[in-house]
Amino acid sequence: MSTPMLEQYNELKAKYKDCILLFRLGDFYEGFNDDAKVLSKVLGLTLTGRGQDGNRTPMAGIPYHALHTYLPKLISAGKKVAIADFDGICSGDILVIRSKTKKMLQGLLPYYVSSDAFIQHAVSTSAGSLSPRTKWKDLSTIPISIPDLKTQERILGVLQQLESTVDQLKQQKTTLKNLKQSLLNDVFAN
Repeated sequence: MSTPMLEQYNELKAKYKDCILLFRLGDFYEGFNDDAKVLSKVLGLTLTGRGQDGNRTPMAGIPYHALHTYLPKLISAGKKVAIADFDGICSGDILVIRSKTKKMLQGLLPYYVSSDAFIQHAVSTSAGSLSPRTKWKDLSTIPISIPDLKTQERILGVLQQLESTVDQLKQQKTTLKNLKQSLLNDVFAN
């Protein structure tokens, strides 16, 4: 079974065949197939997997916050390492969330899942007290009002323009800070 996540992983792995590819998925850097076997052997990690029997894909992962601990071990073992982020949307359970394209534009989904209503529902239906986990299947039952596709296209256009404007303002702020510092350096140079 191919998923967008595995497709992206395989595409990157094809470009970096001579490297161990650490693929950021949520809170972990994962390795798959032969890379997973190497990670398991070199780092002493448990080899896990996805799928059933003959279709099982070997996996091994390290917590993202421990990369600085594991990366030197791989390098000292003579391994080249490539690091990449999954560019999709995933939970800690590595579930890819996709919109039903006949009902919601895929580009609108990242905005929707960052909305207060979605986040409040996710938090209110989470389980566990020490480490709450979102029940992703429950999220599929959220009653939402979705406008028609033409209206979604207009909404998406406005949201993307706003995001672009915010990015430009951030760049301008950085430029102005640098200009200010440069001016101060020039004026008060020894």
